[in-house]
Amino acid sequence: MVRILNFLAILLFLVAGLMVVLRLTLLRPHHNEYSPTVIVPRMTVAQDGSGDFLSIADAVAAAPNYSHDLFGILIRSGVYPEAVRVPVEKTKLVFIGEDSTVEADKPADRQAVAYLGRPGGEYSTVVFIYCFLDRVVSPQGWLPAGANESVLRTLYYGEFQNRGPGASTVKRVTWPGFRVIRQASEARKFTVASFIDGKQWLPQTTVKFDAGLI
Repeated sequence: MVRILNFLAILLFLVAGLMVVLRLTLLRPHHNEYSPTVIVPRMTVAQDGSGDFLSIADAVAAAPNYSHDLFGILIRSGVYPEAVRVPVEKTKLVFIGEDSTVEADKPADRQAVAYLGRPGGEYSTVVFIYCFLDRVVSPQGWLPAGANESVLRTLYYGEFQNRGPGASTVKRVTWPGFRVIRQASEARKFTVASFIDGKQWLPQTTVKFDAGLI
């Protein structure tokens, strides 16, 4: 009888140990495929010929189709007068630009209206910091696009010290999740250093960046 009890005690101990191991395994954080550490350039576009391609379109065409991993294309400083189309099969493609500015090939129609974004789902986050917003930006800033109350309540859309004709926040949306950021301490949470831990991995890409607020 004593042997049976000892055997049962050992068995229960082993089962408990196995449950602990399984619990630790299940609670172990999964690798995030969108971690900044995996966004590294695989190709370089440079007008001076020092890269793999002279045009962005050629680099996009050479990128793999239906990639399972993030595929970075580094775009060196320069003027690229081209229309860039990214086909649907070019999945997980990331452009990494040096001092980038995207401009239309002709002055924008003064009747055109643009929005800073629209709700993509619950807890979506978009922040504009130190940006130049031209007159084409709608006074309301953000497009509802039929989002429900839960989305509008949980999202975080913010603007901090932007400039330009479209930067006024007087007529912005009144969603619960939208805010005009007043404190630098709040804006600092969304800087390169804080939000994506850029100081740990961006230096390896040779991309120029400002880690914190200017």
